[in-house]
Amino acid sequence: MSEKTYQIQTVVKTGNRVEALVQTGEATSTIFFECDDTALVPAREALVALTLFPAMRAGAELQVGGEVSKRVLGNLPSLQEMVHTWMPGYFQPIPVTGFEPVEKKSRGAVRVGSFFSGGVDGWYTLLKHRDEITDLILVWGFDIPLDKSALFEQARQSAQRVANEMGKNLVVVKTNLREILDPLVPWKWMHGSGMAAVANVLSAEFQRIYISTSQWHGNQPANGSHILLDPLWSPESLELVHEGLEATRLEKIRVVAQHDIALQTLRVCYLNLWGAYNCGRCEKCLRTMVALQIVGALERCTTFRVPIDTRRIRQLRFLDRYYGIYNLENLHALAKQPWNRDLYLAVRYMLTRFYIKEFLLKMNELHPRFKFGTGRWEKKIGKME
Repeated sequence: MSEKTYQIQTVVKTGNRVEALVQTGEATSTIFFECDDTALVPAREALVALTLFPAMRAGAELQVGGEVSKRVLGNLPSLQEMVHTWMPGYFQPIPVTGFEPVEKKSRGAVRVGSFFSGGVDGWYTLLKHRDEITDLILVWGFDIPLDKSALFEQARQSAQRVANEMGKNLVVVKTNLREILDPLVPWKWMHGSGMAAVANVLSAEFQRIYISTSQWHGNQPANGSHILLDPLWSPESLELVHEGLEATRLEKIRVVAQHDIALQTLRVCYLNLWGAYNCGRCEKCLRTMVALQIVGALERCTTFRVPIDTRRIRQLRFLDRYYGIYNLENLHALAKQPWNRDLYLAVRYMLTRFYIKEFLLKMNELHPRFKFGTGRWEKKIGKME
């Protein structure tokens, strides 16, 4: 097989497991999904979702090799056009071949699911659609690696507690898709496709599944889970809904903070340093702790075991400018709270350093003959205090 070809080979179901072989050049990888809580289906649409962007990144033809939903196939040109427009030097349009178009007729499914890892976005969607949602979908292999079994068991028990108290079913899906795909395309571009893949293998019993957004209408960066992308992975029998754009991060936290069960189970950390449920030290943990302090709920949130540390906030480093937008929302709220003055100064210091560095790096790109140093600026920022 040519190195410029991705081929989806077998997609089979055995017991509670769906397993697929994907060949890229001379290499063959096995991607699996396992679930003891509901029936899975060997949906080839799931594998299309997982291989389209890696094939575009490699400039390779994607050979589907079987039946695929007419609706999903019809959406592939739009999917390709959008990600190519967003990242023209990274994703290239490719031919998709070897498929048999079919209409995936509804089997009368009535369940409504929502991806739920215990975070702010998932909680907001659950509370908003509490009367409609029947199932919470927790995936092992997304933010918690498969070798972190103790941490995942803690997350599962927490999600089960939520499901019990909210009167929902908990569906746990285990998959190794990140182990296969992370070396090919960053998770930033694959997490929407990953959720779409899980949704498609669950499609036998679900009519609708919510994908909670971390963005809002005024801040929709180009990435793999987007209001323009997620619904396009829906076959005829299943509706994928990109949910939550009407509320900012801080607005969502205000809603979540009204529920004690949410504050007792909230999990936002993706670094999980030392196997912690929430490490309390990474950018996302600290940003969330600041927001909880703003809404007066930090002391009631029992899932952060370390106190908020302004010194760590001042020292935070991050590269993605959208993290800056999240923190800027916190800063504007803190500016109206004189009782949180120390926290305001720490967040302002961190953001000032970030935006100065971002500006100087851009100047270095535009004027490579000149050197715009950042080190001396860091020493001056403290004088703003």
